[in-house]
Amino acid sequence: MFFAIKRQADLTEDTAKRQLRAYVCMETANLGFPSKNWPVASVTFKNFGQTPAYEVQSWVSIKIDSHPPSIPFAIQKPGHPSPKSTLGPGAATQFSAPLARVLTDAEMAELGTAQLTIYVYGRFTYKDTFRQDRFTHWRLIAGGPEGVTMKGRTEKGEILWALCPDVGGNESN
Repeated sequence: MFFAIKRQADLTEDTAKRQLRAYVCMETANLGFPSKNWPVASVTFKNFGQTPAYEVQSWVSIKIDSHPPSIPFAIQKPGHPSPKSTLGPGAATQFSAPLARVLTDAEMAELGTAQLTIYVYGRFTYKDTFRQDRFTHWRLIAGGPEGVTMKGRTEKGEILWALCPDVGGNESN
């Protein structure tokens, strides 16, 4: 009887932790072209949990390469660490990553194919209310074997492409 009660208490505690912790996930991911031939990625993360996400840090990067990629992706972005913040329940935060250069017309014609795919990738880390470290490594693409999906246009007429999960580079705890 004692073990059954102990097991039920442990199960109740585990359920409470799962229900109460922060769950930060990607909400939207788009690739826009605010200027001719200049892709800019926009990724939004949202806390879908019931408690804040603490010590939130993130980075996002963008590059072009063939699919599959010819070089591995960094899990840690070089340079200084990003500032820490708190993301409340239901709150969202957006990150943008412009490509470092404008693409040529020839590159734009090939963009979105397996020969010239846009990769948007990064890392999102936080502590939940129980001080457990949480992370998401993610990699999205526009192109590759499936091509691109047009999402429409912004109010300014800017073309929007969908960013879709790649076959690799996506993991979380």
